Amino acid sequence: SVSIATLIVTAMGDLGFYLIQQQEQGYRSQVDRFSHVIVEQLVRISGEPLMAADTLSLQVLLQRHVQSPMILGAALHDADGVLLVDAGVSPPGAAEAVEPTFDAAGFSSWDWDNGEFKAVSYVSPVIYQDVTAGFLTVSIDRSPLEKDLQVTLRFLIVSTLLMIFLGVILASLLAHRMSR
Repeated sequence: SVSIATLIVTAMGDLGFYLIQQQEQGYRSQVDRFSHVIVEQLVRISGEPLMAADTLSLQVLLQRHVQSPMILGAALHDADGVLLVDAGVSPPGAAEAVEPTFDAAGFSSWDWDNGEFKAVSYVSPVIYQDVTAGFLTVSIDRSPLEKDLQVTLRFLIVSTLLMIFLGVILASLLAHRMSR
């Protein structure tokens, strides 16, 4: 009984841990993909007005995007790192991120939490006709996805514990019958 129960507990614990890790990775990947799409769209749209120094159009553009519940804030800096326009919440560390090191996809990102928001900010160069016109910073609210992740993780933990409990009960019954 103990051997069968130990085997079940180990197998279900490993399976539950693996599923939880996979779910967490999937959610994080989903946030990254969503964020990359938003940043890429804003980069494409803002290139020409940024080169023309049309701050009014840029301000309207950022204001529209910040109205989305998932986007906390956005800021555009010129090629020298001078802030031109911003809208919404500015992330901590935004001043240091003007000269970021970009990954293979052309993004730099950092997670932040200021007590009110749990977010991730992305920086990408704004390139217009092969000229770096400036840098765009977009902050995405992670809270809704974090809440969904917590609900899913609770479900996985409870179901794993339930399966372990049922497995131990069935192992005890099976061992009792075999010993009779």
